[in-house]
Amino acid sequence: MPFSMTPNYEMSLFIAQVTGSVIVTDSDYRWSEFQSAQHRERGVSVHPWKDIYGHLNVIPLDLEASLSFQRSPHPTFVKVRGILKSADSLIANDIRDPKKISEMAGQANEVVAHLREMDNDSIAEIKFLSPEGGFYDTNVQRMLLKSNAQQYRDKVNSACFVRFRP
Repeated sequence: MPFSMTPNYEMSLFIAQVTGSVIVTDSDYRWSEFQSAQHRERGVSVHPWKDIYGHLNVIPLDLEASLSFQRSPHPTFVKVRGILKSADSLIANDIRDPKKISEMAGQANEVVAHLREMDNDSIAEIKFLSPEGGFYDTNVQRMLLKSNAQQYRDKVNSACFVRFRP
């Protein structure tokens, strides 16, 4: 009988809302669930920050650092973390300034161009979803209310799908 320890869809949303985290998955099935859960206005999901995340389609993986549970000090990894953190801040604060988005998209494009030049076997393909209105589920909202959690976000801002290259 197959068994999996990964959190299901509802628990992923619950944990992300309580901690203010971005959801990261490598499961095709879970990714399809998050694509379905995007907030839609009249059946259409709007992605105001897609220009930033549209450029970030690969990210480097420092396997040595991940095995030691430390952040990599390599400048490329530091830049990628900075861009991801800044993008998350824009989304969390609902900043839609075209100038800022364009500037960050340019930085993301530069980093990805540099990554493509590197001879690195440790690259992961990545997809982001950051719809206007985020991700939420009525069952999860009920669980949050019943859990007596004092502070939590009313939605999850972003989800990320990572496909590791062999």
